[in-house]
Amino acid sequence: MKIYITFGSNNNYMINGKKLGINHTAIVNVETHQEARKIAFKLFGGRFCTTYTEYDGSKWGDVPVELTAHDIAVGYKERFSVMKAAVDRNITALNIATNGMIDKQRELMTNIEAYIDALEKEQNND
Repeated sequence: MKIYITFGSNNNYMINGKKLGINHTAIVNVETHQEARKIAFKLFGGRFCTTYTEYDGSKWGDVPVELTAHDIAVGYKERFSVMKAAVDRNITALNIATNGMIDKQRELMTNIEAYIDALEKEQNND
């Protein structure tokens, strides 16, 4: 069965070189409507408008875009790559932030140790 996925005004995607957005309707061939929604959520997160079982392109004015099984697989891989890159950037930022904190803690400990040494010398001189 064919399921039609529509998009809101700020939702623009490129799946395997196929442009999708407000003026496009993605068409997927699946066994069930639930399978199509699963695909939509995996490809677009929650950033698509809705899914339909019928399509009236003349009424909607949308450009139909057929997504093959290969397109969907590439789309999953592209989405995973983007998510992985975002996680990598966050890990890098956390590492930088943590290293900065560790350096500051080390500096503070050095200053405390120097202060304690100075106090001990002062007590020994008295």
